Order: sequence, then structure tokens, then C-alpha cells
Amino acid sequence: MEQTLGQKFVKYTLTGSLGVLTLLLTGKELSKSLKKAKAKGLKLSTDKHVRWASRLYTALHNTNFLGFPDEDEEGIYAIAIEMCENDFEIVSKAYLRTFEEDLFTQLTSKLSSSEYNIFLNKLAIC
Repeated sequence: MEQTLGQKFVKYTLTGSLGVLTLLLTGKELSKSLKKAKAKGLKLSTDKHVRWASRLYTALHNTNFLGFPDEDEEGIYAIAIEMCENDFEIVSKAYLRTFEEDLFTQLTSKLSSSEYNIFLNKLAIC
């Protein structure tokens, strides 16, 4: 069944609005994450690790437009490409301190084994 112009407009308006809202909430979440991490004693030199942890949290706790869980695998892979294997341990600690969740557990429970292996393969060797 073909959509009318009005239906397409509503669909694109809702999709665009959700995208903008997601960007706003992600920025707000990142700011809160950095404040939490600093309050818990993370040093300023680890801000990049806290940012990666926050982005991973957002990608792992992503929802689709209906509100159902829908991990952002491509976002997770993009973060892995930016990090080194050596950073993963620091990011895991920042994730645990900031969100009180174990990053390894989150990754292995929310990603399939093949998706998790892709994540590990994308970590740069530095």
C-alpha cells in the first residue's frame, strides 16, 4: 500500500524529531556521566575514556522508535575503532564507576557472540 504525501511527512517528521531528541539526550547523558565520573574520583586525563564509556552505554541501552531495546551495533563498532586494546580496561573501569554496570557483562549479554567478536576485532592494537 502506497503512503500518501501526508503520511510520509508525518513519518519523516517523527523520525527527524526522534533523532534530534536522541542527540539532545545523548549530550545530556554524556554531561551527567562526566560529572558522575569526576565526583567518583576519575582524573581529568581519563575524560576520553569516560566519553567512550558513556557512548557505549548509550549504544547498549538504545531503543527503537517504539521504545523497545535495540542496541546500536554500528555505534559500538565505531567506538571500538577509536579505542586501543589497552584502553578497553580503563573504559571498563570508567563504565563500572559511572554506570555501576560491568561493561563486559553488558556487551556479552546484549550482543550476539559474532557481534561481540566483531567488536573485539575492531579494537586497534596500539
